Amino acid sequence: DVQCLMQQTKPHLAFSAQEERQGRHAMEELGLDPTRPFVCLLGRDPAYLKMLARQTGQPSNASDNHYRNMDIQCFAPAVRALAESGLQTIRMGHIVKEPLDVDAPGFVDYAASGRRSEFMDIYLPARCRFFLGVPSGLIHVSMIFRVPCACVNMVTLEFIPSCEPRDITIFKKIWHKSARRFLTVGEILESGMGRWTVEKFHDPELELVENEAGDIRELAVEMQARLDGTWRTTPEDEALQHAFWRKFQPSDLNSGFHSRIGAAFLRRHARDLGVYPEE
Repeated sequence: DVQCLMQQTKPHLAFSAQEERQGRHAMEELGLDPTRPFVCLLGRDPAYLKMLARQTGQPSNASDNHYRNMDIQCFAPAVRALAESGLQTIRMGHIVKEPLDVDAPGFVDYAASGRRSEFMDIYLPARCRFFLGVPSGLIHVSMIFRVPCACVNMVTLEFIPSCEPRDITIFKKIWHKSARRFLTVGEILESGMGRWTVEKFHDPELELVENEAGDIRELAVEMQARLDGTWRTTPEDEALQHAFWRKFQPSDLNSGFHSRIGAAFLRRHARDLGVYPEE
């Protein structure tokens, strides 16, 4: 959505009354209360691509996409924090490497439930309060239905969803082994790494560092507070946001920069990322 058209228009897809009844009934069968708000979670792993390779007899490209994966257990603290706020959480996915091991009220591992369906893959992201997950597949369903998204473990910075003011993103930092430091945002953008294709991330000099469980929890708490209207920003946070987005220029991938980077993440890593507010 290079021209940010979705923020200028209303959703062009809708569920029929029958489909709404179908979706609510399926939620009840999952053990969820369809009258209460819920959050969708998505973490990427290599299981789906490996399954696809077995079915088709073609070589798997799972290893080429390894940099996009994450440890699903890193969602556990966020699930507990959202449960404390009264939100239900649903782990999305199709073929997954392992279940999300967390004991929290209102949590359902839909991906491992045996009740997954094509219809609910669309209905749940379309009806959730917000989507919390990696920039893969189903998060775009939420975007199409104008549901705010909290994106984790982003890698290619020029592909950060930047049009929707309610969206928040945190990303993997890139460690340069020879330089023994993290690459700054400016270096990533100037080198073209912000739009690299998958094969280039096999560079042995680079190590991508996943978002920690605490980073993801803080992002979820911030998104919930912002949607509730209880979030209080600070002059420092606003200065850091401006300093981060000042490094970007409109391009064939982005025409505007209106979304945010997670406040706690940016505060903690600003120095490593070379993000400094103007004096």
